[in-house]
Amino acid sequence: LEYLLAQHNMQTHTNWAYQCMLSNSDDEDIVLLASSYNSEERLSLTLSILRRVGAYSLFYSDSTQLIDKLESTFPNDPPPQRITIYADNDPRDYDGEGELVENALQGKYWKEIPNIKPYGFFLSYLTHESLAYYLPGFFTFVFTDTKKYSDIDQRLLWLFFDDTSEWRNDLTEILKLLTQEQVNCLFLCALFVLANNYPHGLSM
Repeated sequence: LEYLLAQHNMQTHTNWAYQCMLSNSDDEDIVLLASSYNSEERLSLTLSILRRVGAYSLFYSDSTQLIDKLESTFPNDPPPQRITIYADNDPRDYDGEGELVENALQGKYWKEIPNIKPYGFFLSYLTHESLAYYLPGFFTFVFTDTKKYSDIDQRLLWLFFDDTSEWRNDLTEILKLLTQEQVNCLFLCALFVLANNYPHGLSM
């Protein structure tokens, strides 16, 4: 996942990838080309190339394996005391969404998230600590939400792959609270969601 976490000479790698696709290469020594600091279109191209050359499975597991990986990588520690960025009766929470999120998640462990059926707007109200804690639960819900009750999958992809400063700053602060193994696991989950739910790209 090195190429997800830092920017490199993307033009060189993109040119190489394009040649792989043209030649229908069966070379399995494939380096992940995409960077979270580059466009989601390039990431989609990378995923397509990995499939084209038969190397996709070397990098990405199926959803069941990813759920197992989340459960083994993230301990089921007690949830943080403070859930949202708002205080009780905060005047900034004029529409009550912040309070709704607080009530839905207060005292809930991350493994309980699939039962809560969270919506995408939850991410906008959580503290960095809470978001870092609940991310494995949000991904688990996305992997099991076969009827698509929620838009949280799209919000998660915005968090991981959108270049706007607001999302980028949030992601930077969240990653500081996690181990490298946990960071890698979450990026694998985000890539799986992108590849399986938005094969032609995500509209930011």
